[in-house]
Amino acid sequence: MKNKKEINAEFHTINNILMEWNPLGVEGPALRDEYIGYVPKIMRLRKEPHELREYLKKDLLNSLGVTYNSESGCETAICELVEKILEIKAA
Repeated sequence: MKNKKEINAEFHTINNILMEWNPLGVEGPALRDEYIGYVPKIMRLRKEPHELREYLKKDLLNSLGVTYNSESGCETAICELVEKILEIKAA
């Protein structure tokens, strides 16, 4: 079982990954908090990579108002995002 310090570090790492991805193009100080509300669910879904990918493709992008288009390079971006998130678990 992970301790509070490890969980907190993972939380912030995932938030940093989402900030780097930044599908809305948010700039400035607001970026730090823009995607933070999605982190808890992403942390729970890390155990199920397929579900995590589907969540990012459909639920997260739709709630942000970003249209998912597999032909626009979005599929590659989602796969890279999932890989980064899954790498945290291995660290």
